[in-house]
Amino acid sequence: MTFWDFCSPIYDFVQRRNVNYDRWMQAVVDCIEKDSAILEVAGGTGEISIRIASKAKHVVCTDISEKMLQVAEKKAKDISNISFKICNIYDINFDDNAFDTVIASQVLHLLDHPKAAIDELARVAKDKIILPICLLKDIKGFAKFQVNVWRLLGFKPRYTFDQEGYIKFLKKFNLNVVSSTFIEGSMPILVVVCQKDKVRL
Repeated sequence: MTFWDFCSPIYDFVQRRNVNYDRWMQAVVDCIEKDSAILEVAGGTGEISIRIASKAKHVVCTDISEKMLQVAEKKAKDISNISFKICNIYDINFDDNAFDTVIASQVLHLLDHPKAAIDELARVAKDKIILPICLLKDIKGFAKFQVNVWRLLGFKPRYTFDQEGYIKFLKKFNLNVVSSTFIEGSMPILVVVCQKDKVRL
């Protein structure tokens, strides 16, 4: 059982303990064009996919953890325009330019090979790539304690970022940021948007 399988029953509860949770979810929703085709990679329990479904034409929510997707499917049982699929971020089984927008939230800092993942995200995106991240660098107090507990349980980020560091990280892998929204909180979030025509593969 992976860390993500293990935490799937409590993942939403933990995420919602972050006081800025609804604000950063809304920041992602605000980036979605009406009637667009959306792919979410590393979608976890599907919270983003569910929130954007009312604006999108269709949403495909993917994750590497079957148990995460089982939680997502239960939550979305009454939503007709979401489908679910197990997917590895390094090998996204869709055609080039298959989706208007691709979302990969809270995942790049976990990867051994972020460039390979970014290249795949850019390949299947026609227009936008949205890359929200929790800024774990320099967090303090209970937020830091919470992250340390997750580390003991198997949470293993390869990188920790502040706002400037994440932007530099993305540019290093040939992503040109066209907008970013900073959401303050005990665990601040940065919602970054790149345009496909400004991604250099």
